[in-house]
Amino acid sequence: MDVVVLPLVNYSETVAAALKQMRKAERSGIVRQNENDTQTLFYAGDLLRASAKKIAKLVDVPDGERVVMLDVGRARKFHLDIVRPHRTSEAYETWLAKEQAHYALLAGTWNTAMIVTSSENETADLSMSGGYKCTGTPRHYFPRPRVQVGQPCPKRPECKVPGGGVSTIQPA
Repeated sequence: MDVVVLPLVNYSETVAAALKQMRKAERSGIVRQNENDTQTLFYAGDLLRASAKKIAKLVDVPDGERVVMLDVGRARKFHLDIVRPHRTSEAYETWLAKEQAHYALLAGTWNTAMIVTSSENETADLSMSGGYKCTGTPRHYFPRPRVQVGQPCPKRPECKVPGGGVSTIQPA
């Protein structure tokens, strides 16, 4: 369990604006505020794929990760410390597993979301800056799975490089 602060973006915003906010915050994800007062987490790769497919509006980006809303009732029932969440990390992990979710909204402002993650790895994935893409085709984006600039693409041999070279990872 860990905590990360991400940009909170309205569903009516453009994908380009969401990417800009994500990069400005030096994160690899955003939380979309949906019309029905729920939230969805998108990794940089999700947004980069949507942009490559010419999806203009954030509301039209498919999939994403469900974000569970933490409220006072749930906090009391599961003995979750909402002020100092690390003090009850095991309780958070148990609660998120019961909810079959990896992310919960702990707090938010008009443009930020404080998210509890089910593991430190998810926080690390979201805390890095930007996103990555493969030099091969078909084009695909990361940080999931985790990659580093210059390494061979972990999705080889699915992706091809013209001339038969090795596809590698580069910043998006």
